[in-house]
Amino acid sequence: MTFRKLSIKLITNGCSIKQLRDVMKRVYLLWAIALLLPIGLKSGIPALLYEQSTLASSNSSFYNVQAIAGNHLTVRAPNGSTQLIQLAGLSLLPPRWQHEATGVLSALLQVSGGQVAVTITTSTSDGRTLALVKLPNGTLIQTILLSEGLAKLDYRQLTNLPPDILTSLQQAQSAAQQQHQNLWGQQ
Repeated sequence: MTFRKLSIKLITNGCSIKQLRDVMKRVYLLWAIALLLPIGLKSGIPALLYEQSTLASSNSSFYNVQAIAGNHLTVRAPNGSTQLIQLAGLSLLPPRWQHEATGVLSALLQVSGGQVAVTITTSTSDGRTLALVKLPNGTLIQTILLSEGLAKLDYRQLTNLPPDILTSLQQAQSAAQQQHQNLWGQQ
């Protein structure tokens, strides 16, 4: 059943717009989780939930994600300040892929309670803050997006990254290219 048919059916059965929005949020969340299952997170989600709860209680240095837009996150730091950060090492993609990446990030952050660890790598001359962003279980968000073919490396930004992170990101992108994942499937 399409979203449109579901919407019409719910409205004709007396469902309010607010209830419809709640249903659609749940549908989108389920869709995002279903999208993540092939990633291999099927067994990782329960572990992520457990690790998130134990890490959050023992570490107060997590940032809370307020908004997501492609490869940009608005986060609230532990001290209460708000920052706009760009995921370091990733280039800006066309809107379709930004939307897909935002959906995956939303699902991952829903599971982690919106908490991430942020390591600022550099600030650019135009005021952008580039950062490595990890989920509470230590998984680098950039690696997930690259391995799913929902991001591309921006080679101009890679000089400020630690060698082990750089290697991990390059391997993730290479694997996505070889498997023709998402944006790499278009070529």
